[in-house]
Amino acid sequence: MNVSVVKLLWALTLVTLPVTSFPWLPLGATVSPLSLVFMPPTLLLGFASARRRRVLANSPIWILISFAIWAVAVTVWQIISYGTHIPVIKPGAGDALQSAFASSITLFIGVAFYVTAIIMTTNRQELAFTLRWILIGLSANAVVAIVQGIALLGLPSVYEALDHFLSSFIAVNSHAREGARGFTLEPSWLASQLTVLGLSIVLARSFDPSGTRRWRIRAGDRSLLVQPSWLIFALFMAALAMSFSRLGLVVSVVSVLIVGVFRLIKTKSAKDFLVSAVILPSVVLVTVVVSLLSPYVRETFDLLGSSPLSVLDYSFSKEVGAGGREAFWMSSWNTFSESPVTGVGLGQSPFYFYRNVPLWAYSEYEVQRYMRGDIINQGLPNAKNMVFRALSETGLVGTAIFAAFVTAHFVYALTFRRIEVTVFSVVLVVTLVVDFMSVDSFALPTVWWALAILWTMSRLKREEQFNSFTKTHPKIQVRYADASKG
Repeated sequence: MNVSVVKLLWALTLVTLPVTSFPWLPLGATVSPLSLVFMPPTLLLGFASARRRRVLANSPIWILISFAIWAVAVTVWQIISYGTHIPVIKPGAGDALQSAFASSITLFIGVAFYVTAIIMTTNRQELAFTLRWILIGLSANAVVAIVQGIALLGLPSVYEALDHFLSSFIAVNSHAREGARGFTLEPSWLASQLTVLGLSIVLARSFDPSGTRRWRIRAGDRSLLVQPSWLIFALFMAALAMSFSRLGLVVSVVSVLIVGVFRLIKTKSAKDFLVSAVILPSVVLVTVVVSLLSPYVRETFDLLGSSPLSVLDYSFSKEVGAGGREAFWMSSWNTFSESPVTGVGLGQSPFYFYRNVPLWAYSEYEVQRYMRGDIINQGLPNAKNMVFRALSETGLVGTAIFAAFVTAHFVYALTFRRIEVTVFSVVLVVTLVVDFMSVDSFALPTVWWALAILWTMSRLKREEQFNSFTKTHPKIQVRYADASKG
């Protein structure tokens, strides 16, 4: 096996992460990550290595496989019990078996993304390689998003021309709100990538002495050392501001403030204090100010400012354009209530949407799209929330297994008191909570890779601690070597 070929394929898989909707893939135009083109050969070649298979065997993959088996078993049982045709708005508009098959495929794709990320990061060099190419792809995405945002604010003709150019090779959601989307389908997906993976990586790397590099910038007789992680961080925050994503704005501000507190606690010099007390708050302030240039974001904060408790009312959701999203959540919750233990099966919750959606939701534009349009072209209505989807389609049992899989990574990470692993874990927790509120697809690699990276970081720290310990205890090292041979 040519190692360089595997690395090339893996680099292509990582750098194409921003393209979430590649229209020429058989999955369809909505959720068709370009990374899927390069992932299968990477997985096959990487899995041929016994060393990589051993690393995978010691990961939480078995919990994930258990979830997949449960989800598929429930789906098969539901199809056998209720038949392959469930009435929707139009006869022939949806087939339960077809939807179940497509949803099962997307779950297996998600599992494959996770497995590939685990087996391709077996040591520190491979982890650094992985992080580097993820950041390259996300940085390119951020640059395009910033250009889109600037054009959207002052050069609408340029924005339309750029949007038309991008739509020639990637799918674009024409119904999405205004905002920079980069290479993704819509602005919220851009915010998902930049927060879940982007911020988690760059903020954690800023604490890692072994992974920290500095660029020397000269200006005449003076020079300044600049850490690349902070430049990439500023780039990501600028792109998040241009996306005009309210959830992305909130989660990025919260994450940065948490990291600022970490840095203040760990402050060892005046420079560290400057970064924590001045630079980070300034970046947050600029991000918020730029985001408020969008009426979409400004109206939300105006409503919150005038009546903070109104966020608990439906009227608030309707005013800020989130009523449709709330309707999808409530429909999924009602579907879960009908079958709380097992759920209704993968891809089956959309067929219960019309029966379980609340009456007030019929006035929502996002709901009306499914009611009056051609549902085949628009797709089936989905939960738009990972937790509600897991509950409605796999029940309490499946959701508990999936929650155990996600939680295992954080429990393992927090057993090692290393600041960079802790920062990555904390930022990832904050970003995942928000991400699961708006994204419900198993086929997007963002979350799978973030969890795999967290596991790899924790495992490598554990190995480093063990190697350091055995150097000072040679007898234990000999016994461990003998046990390994046996």
